[in-house]
Amino acid sequence: MKIIRACSAALIPALVAGLALTSCSSDAADSADSTDTDTQAASSEAFPLTVDHFRGTTEIEQAPQRIIALDNAFLDYAVDLGGTVVGVSDIGADLVPSYLDDEQAARATNVESVGDISEPQLEKIAALNPDLILSSDVRHAQYYDQLEEIAPTIFSEDTGDTWQENYLLTGEALGKADEARERLDAITERAGRIGDRVRDADSASDGDGDGVPDVSVVRIKDENTIRLYGEDTFSGSVLAMVGLPRPANQESGYPGQDYGMYVVSRENLDQAEANLLLVAVPEEGTAKAAEWAAISDAVLDTATWKAFAGRKVDVDEGTWMTSVSPIGADHILTDVADIFDVDGE
Repeated sequence: MKIIRACSAALIPALVAGLALTSCSSDAADSADSTDTDTQAASSEAFPLTVDHFRGTTEIEQAPQRIIALDNAFLDYAVDLGGTVVGVSDIGADLVPSYLDDEQAARATNVESVGDISEPQLEKIAALNPDLILSSDVRHAQYYDQLEEIAPTIFSEDTGDTWQENYLLTGEALGKADEARERLDAITERAGRIGDRVRDADSASDGDGDGVPDVSVVRIKDENTIRLYGEDTFSGSVLAMVGLPRPANQESGYPGQDYGMYVVSRENLDQAEANLLLVAVPEEGTAKAAEWAAISDAVLDTATWKAFAGRKVDVDEGTWMTSVSPIGADHILTDVADIFDVDGE
């Protein structure tokens, strides 16, 4: 379930009017089964195939039916492309993310944990009899040779801002390279349309089109670790597609960033300053939400944070931070359209 909660939106009425909680719907399960069968039949014609990836070249003889995603973003990629995932790393959250729609979730119905993401259990992986293993070298470089002995294994180099390249790689492994490219093209085109509408709305309201607010993306990890997500992160890359301006410390290449993030503590929280702050929070009622509430109190009670009142909008941590996929990108674009009160299609 998505979270979009406006805080004192009256101070930015033209931008955050009409915020609403929306949810994705899906077709009936019978329709999904029929579509999946047709898709699998079409993709099987692509096999056998050879995939070039970060760790070398891998032969895949038949269309994969039992996929293990050790880097969790690959679960999103696989189910989005019609693949069936039977194993996934444990990141301390639901194995099947709540932001998946019914069709996507159905492709991971029987998924099992194969151990913590930092230390996958090879015995559990082998016991699931996979025919494809997906991950990234930054996560699991030391396990590659052992994984390759279990099943064909495809590794990207990195994760996060490379989500589009990783999605295309997954498409190749599933025999759906064209479908993957079309999916990303559609996201890029949608982002462009939303960006144009945001700028047109601003131009109509003030006459010059220069008043679109700069946007700060904030995630509170603890009182001394507040992450500001820049253009070289997943959520930042989606906002860049829309063309939203960012504070200097969240622009690509700003000194001091770590993996695209600029980290501040509550003492220098003023560096999160922007006309609009999008604050990633966990879904209400979850264990992560309770944990977040406990660690965020010290930040939320500061004078600096209170001074941001009227410029903050809460967004769902799952889709903005965890998904790192076209699924999450679509959710982010819907949120942006809602926040700026423009057509999101």
